[in-house]
Amino acid sequence: GYKYMQRITANKINRGDFDLVLELHYNAAHPTANGAEALYYFRNKKGRVMAWWFSDKMAQKMGYRSRGAKALVNKNDRGFWAVLFPNPTTLILEPFFGTNKEDVQRFDASVYVSVILNLIRKYQSLK
Repeated sequence: GYKYMQRITANKINRGDFDLVLELHYNAAHPTANGAEALYYFRNKKGRVMAWWFSDKMAQKMGYRSRGAKALVNKNDRGFWAVLFPNPTTLILEPFFGTNKEDVQRFDASVYVSVILNLIRKYQSLK
């Protein structure tokens, strides 16, 4: 199941020397749903800062709506185990809704990569 697979993945991550883990996703929902968001473990203060930064920067650079940072609080939250089990700060980055034509058309992979690289630099500055 999902929880089991996330534990296996986290065990591999935790054997490494990582400070930050980024899961790259995109949302899918109703065709009118739009925007960028990032999910983080609710007790991780750096994760919260970085999740807000990502969401706001994607909105600024791509013209999306910032859906903000989403704190994952309990085991029923989608993605909870992915951000709980790893020792490093872990974020689930959701830059757009794949079910929204306008979001998809605005998406620019080079801008996305630039935002991620700047997110990593910003995270390093928080140490």
